[in-house]
Amino acid sequence: MTVTPREFACPCHGSAFDRQGRVIKGPADRPLAHLPVEDRGDHIVVLAGS
Repeated sequence: MTVTPREFACPCHGSAFDRQGRVIKGPADRPLAHLPVEDRGDHIVVLAGS
């Protein structure tokens, strides 16, 4: 995933998503899932099992 101030871009399939996770360029047909995260100082942890 490439992150810019405006979007998240997937290099695998070419889709792009806005900062809220909505699709702005396909082939993705649904938004990104919202997952809780935790800031641990030097890195961010995704709490996918929560």
